[in-house]
Amino acid sequence: MERDVGDSSSETEGEEGGTRVSMSTVQLPPPLPTTSTTNRIPTNFILSLTGRIESAEIFGINEIYCKYMLVYGQDWEFTAGMEEGISQITEKDEDGKFIWNFPLEMTFKSSNPQGWPQIVFCVYGSDFLGNHVPRGYGSTHIPLSHGSFTKIVSLFIPESSSFLQRISSWLLGRRPEFVDAKILAQNEGRQIVRVNSSGHVRVKFEIIMKDLSKLGYVTSPKIYED
Repeated sequence: MERDVGDSSSETEGEEGGTRVSMSTVQLPPPLPTTSTTNRIPTNFILSLTGRIESAEIFGINEIYCKYMLVYGQDWEFTAGMEEGISQITEKDEDGKFIWNFPLEMTFKSSNPQGWPQIVFCVYGSDFLGNHVPRGYGSTHIPLSHGSFTKIVSLFIPESSSFLQRISSWLLGRRPEFVDAKILAQNEGRQIVRVNSSGHVRVKFEIIMKDLSKLGYVTSPKIYED
């Protein structure tokens, strides 16, 4: 009796009866190459922020609104969210606070921590002529580690360089202001600006980071509360 299993075969002879069985050798295709992503070093890290501009305390005014903008380095890329925003107009409550609870949500990616993102705050309000004039400027870095944060950002307003200019700006309703408020996040030119403290803004952050440690940067989770 003969049984053909395949085209190429080798014959074997049994111990009894001399039965010849033809057995084939099946060649399997080579395995497909596999790539492992577990040990791959990423080229960028991710910084994600959610939070809110909670409130402000500014004296001598009854209603204000807040505008924010982002400043970051050349190696950073803004991938999601709003780079600029403006809040609603709010009035002072019984405790002397202006409540906004204006949401913040943004995501960045970068390969270099240099130029870590900053948020610039510009607070505006009306004067006795009804003109919208600056009531405070401030800036702060986005927190450098993941976790929950509450920051109190000090506000200041630029002052006129002379007493005569101060009187004329008050009469004309044109107070000194920054043409580009992003200068607050830079070092150059700030030493020649005369400012006066005007209050503060309270901001809450929730920070999430990804792949920062894989690129060799060490951070530690912390929770800051007042």
